[in-house]
Amino acid sequence: MTFAKITSKEELLKYFQNDEIPKFIDSEISNQTRDLVKLFGATGVDMNRWWVMTHPNWSCPCCSRVKSQIVRLNKHGYLTCHLHEHHDHMADLIGKIFNAASAKLESPIADNKAKKFVIRTAFALSAYDNTVICADCNEADAIGKAAAKTHLDFSFSPSEISSFIITENNKKHTIDENLAQKAWLSSKESFEIRLKMARQIVEIAIHNAHWYQPSENTAKNIENIAKNHFQSIGLYNISDEPEKLLYTTMVHKGTRDSWRKNRHPTPGQTPTRGEILHMSNTNRNYWNREPDAWICPCCKRSKIDCVRKSNKGTWSFEVKVTYLFDEIEKKPYRTSLCNDCHTTTYHAGNEFDINDTLEYKQSVITLQEAQGMIESHKNSKHRISNGAVEKLGEAITQRIAIGYGALRNH
Repeated sequence: MTFAKITSKEELLKYFQNDEIPKFIDSEISNQTRDLVKLFGATGVDMNRWWVMTHPNWSCPCCSRVKSQIVRLNKHGYLTCHLHEHHDHMADLIGKIFNAASAKLESPIADNKAKKFVIRTAFALSAYDNTVICADCNEADAIGKAAAKTHLDFSFSPSEISSFIITENNKKHTIDENLAQKAWLSSKESFEIRLKMARQIVEIAIHNAHWYQPSENTAKNIENIAKNHFQSIGLYNISDEPEKLLYTTMVHKGTRDSWRKNRHPTPGQTPTRGEILHMSNTNRNYWNREPDAWICPCCKRSKIDCVRKSNKGTWSFEVKVTYLFDEIEKKPYRTSLCNDCHTTTYHAGNEFDINDTLEYKQSVITLQEAQGMIESHKNSKHRISNGAVEKLGEAITQRIAIGYGALRNH
């Protein structure tokens, strides 16, 4: 959805007072804020930048309260609307250790590169990402640390804060000190390991023995400059990926049947139990979504048999939603296939969809036809029967011509 650009404060006021327009940011002049001021009988609004940069229906990741449940009157009678960027203090700590250790040397040699090296590695030592939370949860972090007598530079993560706060709407939190102590004890060992690593990194940095080599002009700098130019000449009004308007993304497309005629899959390697467990831990979205007894309805391979190495050399398992053709009902139906069956049926449909009329390329191919095209093997891409695909071409072309399948809305 696109909106006309706001060109004056008067238009800005109308924008926030028009409840028919979806809002993705907030303001002290919004109808929601004004209603809350009236409800609480507030003198005015005490709001900060994170509040205006978040959705009016934003909820705190720690206490789960929405904005109307977070606001409260301060001692001056103003409606407090404060959110804060909560961060792991390890980044601050490693900077302090670096500055102190370098200054203690008789002849400090650490330069700006060493400083940048320390800053970059600090991100790896942080236990969680910088996260916007409500002011009450941010304050509860400090109270919890004092109660648990943590290291001065330790900070609780958002999920840890959630574990010990006691919440009420429109009031400050209280905390369960025993639970705060429990949260600290469960994190203490890993914090001490990170602290030890921080000191080791500082030791490397203060002697300029680091490996950081900065670029004069980073890829990110070039991308940002280009995006500014794209914006200035209006290319974002045409496409969300304006750079693709300026060059041909696929110069060597090959023929429509090259997906199968130039295909020579190699025998698959069977993953070990450890490799399966590692993949399941790091690829939960697919692996854990399907039951252990899952079998691809097309190639009849089990979950483990569908696992194979990606082009990057990592083990992968994917199950894709696919629309296949029902010969009796003469319409597509929804099913789930392994990634190899999904991509095979996509390419087969795409080969004969000359005018690009199909929204889902597989939607003109039946399950039985898909099975006739492939020869499946454990932990490997399918081998494709060129003859079966070519024989199928006439039926696919006819279905597209009649208007079967999931057609694009032109």
